[in-house]
Amino acid sequence: MPYLKENTYVRSCLYSPNGKSLAVGLRNGRINIYNTSTWTTTDTYAGHKKEVSNLAYSPTSHQLLSGSYDNTVRLWDCENGACIFVLEGHTDEVWVVAFSPSGKQAASAGKDKTLRLWDFQAGANLFVLTDHAEWIRSISYSPDGHAIVQWIATCSSDNTAKVWSAATGSVLSVFTGHGFCVFQVAFSPNGLQLASCSLDCTIRLWDVSTLGQADFVLRGHTERVSAVAFSADGRWIATGGKDKTVRLWDARSGILDRVLEGHNHDVLFLVFSLNSHRVLSGSRDGAIRAWD
Repeated sequence: MPYLKENTYVRSCLYSPNGKSLAVGLRNGRINIYNTSTWTTTDTYAGHKKEVSNLAYSPTSHQLLSGSYDNTVRLWDCENGACIFVLEGHTDEVWVVAFSPSGKQAASAGKDKTLRLWDFQAGANLFVLTDHAEWIRSISYSPDGHAIVQWIATCSSDNTAKVWSAATGSVLSVFTGHGFCVFQVAFSPNGLQLASCSLDCTIRLWDVSTLGQADFVLRGHTERVSAVAFSADGRWIATGGKDKTVRLWDARSGILDRVLEGHNHDVLFLVFSLNSHRVLSGSRDGAIRAWD
């Protein structure tokens, strides 16, 4: 599969945890579901009135969460494509969504500067957290079982990344060091590192156990870095951005391994396959490319 081509630009892309499906969120408000064995479209979810900005699968692969520029979050049943909940409360565009590892809680955030935590047993809003001074651009839950308290990492146009308690909604730590807007954060699979990428063209790897110390600052991108992802085995970090490249780094040493070129526009998102052997990249050029 060299690439999939959509008729509008791709905003988000995600493998289901069971590896059987790939969900693609589009600018036209639709979500296309692909069978990963045949790479044919098996379903299309329609309901959002504006572009789908972000997607998150439940741990069981039975549900899909979507955030949109229409200010809503939708929960979809992957068995029949039905919309289970429309979660309302955000007063501006929703840019990011995430499921907790247990699947019982979810988070959403965006242009209204709030982080909202949702209880999916009742479809209710648990917390509205307002500590970021600017737009929130990314959310990442810590892997299940790494700590007594479940953590959520966020990053913002206020140049910071923060770690929160998912149980209480309190801020546990603030990571500072980026010179400009931070676009995305991602926990390593073992939960010991947090990666962040920024408009300052760098990627920082933070030691989560110290809640504040950067292990490495990765440099090489020539323009803003808007996407970062860990491989499932924790060996690799993939990054991408406005310079149209995807870069692979050794997560242990911070050394650049290779530069992947082929996109004709900004790289917007990255996701590794479950076996860590392939990374998918999506771009404003409308292509989803697979790199081995």
